[in-house]
Amino acid sequence: MKNVFVLFSMLAVLCSCGGSGNGKGSEAKDSVEVIGNSDAAMGYTWSEVLQKKVRVFDEGKRILSVTDSADVTAGYVIFNSDSSEAELFLPEETVVLDKRVRSNNEPVWNVEDDDTYQLEFNDDVLLVSRRGTLLYSSCGYGNMINAVFVDENGKEINAVFHNSENIVELTVEGMNYILKGYITASGYGYACPAYDLRGKGREAVLTNRYDNSSTKLHEK
Repeated sequence: MKNVFVLFSMLAVLCSCGGSGNGKGSEAKDSVEVIGNSDAAMGYTWSEVLQKKVRVFDEGKRILSVTDSADVTAGYVIFNSDSSEAELFLPEETVVLDKRVRSNNEPVWNVEDDDTYQLEFNDDVLLVSRRGTLLYSSCGYGNMINAVFVDENGKEINAVFHNSENIVELTVEGMNYILKGYITASGYGYACPAYDLRGKGREAVLTNRYDNSSTKLHEK
C-alpha cells in the first residue's frame, strides 16, 4: 500500500512539472502515462487467494489497529470463494492463512505450526491476534478497560476488556488468551476453549475448561 502512496505523489510531481513545446515536456507526459496506467498507481495488487489483481480497499474487509490510537493505516482481509483461505494485507506484510475448526466448531484462520497471526470472527467483528494478543479488528482502537485480578493465593491475572469487540484478553500463567463474550442472566461472561470467566462487580470466577477446576478472583 505504501508503494501506491509513493506513486501517487510521483504522479502529482510529474503533472506539475510537465510542459509543452519542448522535448522535456514530452518526456514528462510520457512518464505520467506510464505511471498512471501501472497497477500500483491504480491501486491494484496481486491476491494469492483469488489468483488475480484486486484493489483491496474495494474487495477486502477493513481492519484497524487496536494497539495504537495514532495508527490510522488500515489493513484488509480477503477470503477466497469457499473461505478456506484468508489473505491478510497488513501495512508491514501480506500473509495467507488456512481455515481450521476449533473443538467448539468455531472457524479460525492461521498457519499450521506457526503462531504469527490468527484471524477469527466474534459475531460480525473481525479479530486479528498474535500469540493471544489482539492486534487488529474491524472496530479499531478504543473502548478498552484494563483490569488486574488476584486469586486467593495473591497471584495476579491481567485482563484487557475490549468492549467494542466484546472480548477480553487474559494473561494466565504467562500465556495470553482471547475470550469471547456471551449473554448471562447477570454480570458478564467470556469464554474460549481453554477458559471461562464469569463475574459481577469486582468478583469473578475463572474456570479451566479442560479439567473444570475453578479459581475465585477479586479485582484490585
